[in-house]
Amino acid sequence: MDRTKERQDTPVMEQSMRVGDTTMQGVDHVRLPQIKLQTFNGDIDEWLGFRDLFTSLIHWKTDLPEVEKFHYLKGCLQGEPKALIESLQITRANYQVAWEMLLKRYNNSKQLKKRQIQSLFKLPSLTRESVTDLHSLLEGFQRIVQTLDQIVQPNDYKDLLLINLLSVRLDPVTRRGWEEHSSIRDQDSLTDLTEFLHRRIQILESLPPRSADTRGGQL
Repeated sequence: MDRTKERQDTPVMEQSMRVGDTTMQGVDHVRLPQIKLQTFNGDIDEWLGFRDLFTSLIHWKTDLPEVEKFHYLKGCLQGEPKALIESLQITRANYQVAWEMLLKRYNNSKQLKKRQIQSLFKLPSLTRESVTDLHSLLEGFQRIVQTLDQIVQPNDYKDLLLINLLSVRLDPVTRRGWEEHSSIRDQDSLTDLTEFLHRRIQILESLPPRSADTRGGQL
């Protein structure tokens, strides 16, 4: 059989598919700049979304050189995170250094949990019937709960909710003391907070009463 004729008889579509496959495999990483990568400016509420998208599209791509990953990473950062790695030159070795620096600074599970719980309590109370407001409230609530489901174990919900309810009602000095006390642990429990407050009460009770305000004569 005439091999030349056989090649000529090969369907044009099949030939096109072969060329297309080769092109896709050969320049796959060159096409990456066309993908809409999420930017990150240091807002802890945006970290999870940025981290998961960047690792999926860039970080775990085995056929993409480390130096190119670093180029994409720097292009995604703004403000504080950009300044954090600004001094690092775009080299193969420095990519992993930069990524670890970002993880250490922003991949703070405890802070992420706290911010999401705070956001939950900051959702607005609706004062009128409005489909727009109701939709916005539900959408915001579901977004927070979905985020919490990614980072919080079901058994931890109770402590997180009750700690927030009590801690936001503390005076500024006691609240600061609690935050300093809490900073040495990866996770807090309601027992930690109540024990801290009991010790705080004992310390305050042991101190002498405040003297009268000499300017106003008030206790």
